[in-house]
Amino acid sequence: MVKHLFPDHQNTISPFLVSSAGFLHTQDLMERLGGNYSAICSMAGIPSALQVNNNGPLTIIYAASLYEFCARSLKADNFGLQLSKYESLAPMGLAIRYLRAARTVAEFLKDFCIYAEEYFKGLVFYFHQSKNTYQLGCEIVFPFHAGHRQIMEYVFGLLCNEIQSVCEPYIGPLLSVQFRHKPPRDKSLHNKTFGPRVTYNQKANVLVFSSDVGERILNKYSAEQQSRIRPTLEAERLRNPSDLVTRIIHSLCLKTFDRRHDWSDVAASLALSERSLQRRLAEQGTSCAKIAEYFYGNLALQHLQQSDLSVADIATVLEYADHHSFSRAFRKWYGITPAAVRKQQLASAGAPLPVT
Repeated sequence: MVKHLFPDHQNTISPFLVSSAGFLHTQDLMERLGGNYSAICSMAGIPSALQVNNNGPLTIIYAASLYEFCARSLKADNFGLQLSKYESLAPMGLAIRYLRAARTVAEFLKDFCIYAEEYFKGLVFYFHQSKNTYQLGCEIVFPFHAGHRQIMEYVFGLLCNEIQSVCEPYIGPLLSVQFRHKPPRDKSLHNKTFGPRVTYNQKANVLVFSSDVGERILNKYSAEQQSRIRPTLEAERLRNPSDLVTRIIHSLCLKTFDRRHDWSDVAASLALSERSLQRRLAEQGTSCAKIAEYFYGNLALQHLQQSDLSVADIATVLEYADHHSFSRAFRKWYGITPAAVRKQQLASAGAPLPVT
């Protein structure tokens, strides 16, 4: 059994991206899955209240469970990427709001990272600009037992499809796409969606655009719409600010995986002093140390369950001195060794581990 590191924070995760009833409009997909939506949801562990009679969005846990169940049923490990092609399931209205408030691809990526957290609870997006590239990264902010691949490929597929559809001219293949999970059996859809430069078993999930693509003008841009939409987005963000724990995790994502981070820098990125940060976290019953434990424990579990990296390689990625010290830390976090998690995963032929 793998226990949750941070159950209190997990319980605060609010709705994810899709309406459960949206699946009813994917006729060919429904036929491939047997045609009975309620039965599909029940087998995937979706509560009846979130099924056909409730058109509300699924939480990230249930979305991941549903996607993973469908992937296994169809024997399609690229199911999340397939799903990104269905307009009835995609948050197109939301994406278009961001696109129409942005003049260039780079502006869209920045806007998306700033404003998307209100809508995509449970995920953290971050933007990084260098001399030659623009990068958009995405991380899941708590551990769960299945569906990491499906969620990441669904989100990145949606973003790339939208950007490609509104660029003049067509932007072509991305500079690179990096996924933490292992490669799919069939890479053809990945190459068609992202281009040939897709790599797996990486340290992070990242879309990388060249600087010239970042400056490409979006053909849906409207200065008049931008003047109306951007203030609305900003007002919504201020009205529903991300919780402090998620903002700290966001800051940790931007600092890659340096486990020797300076908490004063993290506090400064949140416009707080280190003492104020510690006090506010104490009021919530947590601390910087607990959040760091949660964050790196999450990364470790995702690597073990989703990638092909060896335990020793994961220890190196997470900057442990050796795999023994990593194994001791992991057992402290989850009550089980990394080798045991990997053995269970292999023995169950990829079936999700129970999380208690």
